[in-house]
Amino acid sequence: MKLTVQLKVSRKTNKAKLLFLEELYGKYQTALKLFYNYAKDNQLHRLGKRSLIEKELQKLYYAVKESLNLHSQLVQSARRDVVNDIMSWLKVGGEYPKLLEKPLTLVYDRSYRLFEHGKEFKLWAKICGVAYPLELGDTQLGLIKKAEKIGEAKLLKRDDEWYLHVSIEVKEAEPLNPKGVLGVDLGLRNSAVVTGSKPVFIKHRRLLYRVSYYWKKIDLLKSKLPKGQRTSKRIKRLWRKIARINRFIAHDTSAKIVKLALKTQKAIALEKLEVPNSGYNREWSRRLSNWVRGKIIKYVQYKAKLNGIPVILVNPAHTSRECHVCGGDGERFSSTFKCKVCGRTYNADFNASVNIARRATSLLARRRNPASVGLRDDGRKLPIFSGE
Repeated sequence: MKLTVQLKVSRKTNKAKLLFLEELYGKYQTALKLFYNYAKDNQLHRLGKRSLIEKELQKLYYAVKESLNLHSQLVQSARRDVVNDIMSWLKVGGEYPKLLEKPLTLVYDRSYRLFEHGKEFKLWAKICGVAYPLELGDTQLGLIKKAEKIGEAKLLKRDDEWYLHVSIEVKEAEPLNPKGVLGVDLGLRNSAVVTGSKPVFIKHRRLLYRVSYYWKKIDLLKSKLPKGQRTSKRIKRLWRKIARINRFIAHDTSAKIVKLALKTQKAIALEKLEVPNSGYNREWSRRLSNWVRGKIIKYVQYKAKLNGIPVILVNPAHTSRECHVCGGDGERFSSTFKCKVCGRTYNADFNASVNIARRATSLLARRRNPASVGLRDDGRKLPIFSGE
């Protein structure tokens, strides 16, 4: 199983070493420009094939390496990045691709390696001959230690901090034989409601209020921009803060869901969610765009896979409109669900999570019965299974 582990270069790093990273990063961007301009000026895209374009750009290799005094592997990575951009553009067409700033691509045991040293820092990275202390948690360290293979790394700078995104391959856990299903409903008021024997509400209200505050600041700053200008450094900084909050909510929610599944030895059931593209006012669209359901589902899937927990994605149709007791249609009023048939009222997210769990339980029962003849194409009965 392939994963990417984010490692942060410590702030306690020697300033001279940090300047070396700045210099290395700048040289890499220059190498990209040299390969890009050569490819554009000589219209190498007309060659059509990756191998031919790479062969032509290779003629520039020694000149770039010697003029920039750059590690040979980084020169080759810069060349490959430019070729990848050209090949992607040839598939989609349109205007010639613009050259964007790219992270450094490092190859393990060539331009970087990881090692343990001392007591203050759990892990170090040696990048082009210079050692850097890394900040990471126990989970990240455990993944690095369990890795069967350590691959390429991307070195990038974000908010004046350096990060190393390391690709690894880890062995998957033995599949769990679930004793039941946890139904998970992802929402706006609650990040998740998890229902097994009793509901568990996962909330991040304060963080969502913080996001709303950032939105208001962004709107205020946009109103003060000169005509024709769409953004600014301050606005970009605020969007990065929102993105960080989203990532934290997704990681925290997914970790709690998987932890509960491990504790109860149950499979995880989630909706295969699709958000409509139109029909919402601006504020509602914003809230949906901030709703990190997609990230949570993605993180739950890979964290569950690491622990051998099955994840079931069910069809979302009617989970919020169906009463989990009598099966009748109902209505949702804010956070409350009321059944039109039996008159019962429940927390709407809890009601949906029970319906999700039941659909997944039905699927598991059918999978265990070889005589079962598939599932009808019905929103109430057709789950989609993802992973084992």
